[in-house]
Amino acid sequence: MQSPAATAEGFSGPLFETYTLPTFKFQPRRESIDWRRINALDVDRVAQELDVATLQENIAGVTFCNLNQEVCSRCGQPVDPVLLKVLRLAQLIIEYLLHCQDCLSARVAQLEARLQASLGQQQRG
Repeated sequence: MQSPAATAEGFSGPLFETYTLPTFKFQPRRESIDWRRINALDVDRVAQELDVATLQENIAGVTFCNLNQEVCSRCGQPVDPVLLKVLRLAQLIIEYLLHCQDCLSARVAQLEARLQASLGQQQRG
């Protein structure tokens, strides 16, 4: 069986026919980060226990927060620009992956509906 080919425009292959990904645009970062909430997290525990629920609870707050005006709580200096760049890149990656997850979930629902219609048609015919 041939694997689907992922392109910038979408997927192509026997299962996908011609499936075009919906238009994607990065959202502006407007929210303040909830430092108390972040400070209360035990990231090692989350990783060790595979606590996906905690990740889901925090994904929007981390992905869509604006870090540009953040300063160090100890010295009052702006956050290291290289660290900010890494965090911003991680935010963009997470946002794009959320978009892909939504697109793939919608596509799975479409394919399931087509399968059910085909099975119904096959049973009638």
